[in-house]
Amino acid sequence: MRLQRAAILFLVLGLLVGFEVVALDRFTGEETAAVQPSAQPIAPTAEVQATDIPVPTVIPTQVGFTSPPGPSGNSSGGSSSSSSSNKNSSSSSNNNSSSSNNSKPKATAKPTQKPDPTSVPGTNIGSGSFSSNTGVGMNLNVSWKAQTHNDKARIYITGTVNSYSLSVSGRSVSISYNGYSTSVTGKSINVSGNSQQSNELFSTHLDVPLDTSGTMTVTWKYNGTYHDTDIPEVVASGNVFT
Repeated sequence: MRLQRAAILFLVLGLLVGFEVVALDRFTGEETAAVQPSAQPIAPTAEVQATDIPVPTVIPTQVGFTSPPGPSGNSSGGSSSSSSSNKNSSSSSNNNSSSSNNSKPKATAKPTQKPDPTSVPGTNIGSGSFSSNTGVGMNLNVSWKAQTHNDKARIYITGTVNSYSLSVSGRSVSISYNGYSTSVTGKSINVSGNSQQSNELFSTHLDVPLDTSGTMTVTWKYNGTYHDTDIPEVVASGNVFT
């Protein structure tokens, strides 16, 4: 009994499977028949090579981190090349700037010349003094001081009389120096006493070339007596600029 049931069950299953196969074949056949083939054969399409279309590689970046280098290391190499290019450009610019600076003529400072003291107006260039020797207690003292003046030497000359008691009116005083001369009228002097005194007789100046040097002679035309001694003139001489 059980065997009969099992046989019937297998038979039914077999019928069902066959029915589904037939139905599937029919269905497929109808679908295939519905699609009509085109009159002209379709030309085979060219195969698209995967390498023809570059696929960009998107490298995610993270805040605070630099993106990793690409597979071939081009990113790192490109940065290095750019840096090197910038350095070369900077170096070239510096070289050009240096060349430009070197090409400019440099201004040379002119040496500062020290002024010749003899060419500065009012510069002292010498001084001195000398005296007469009458032997009677009355003598003429001459002091001189020279300064530059209009490219010449101006010699300021002052004469004083050292004496005891003396009374004399104004007399002529002549000054000669290396071919140059001048004359003035001396002051009157009236002094008394037992001590020697100094009184100014004259003050004048004489202009001579800067390179002049020699002996100066000052002559006071006294034309009188002093302590019972006849003195026609009092002469004082001395070197100037020598």
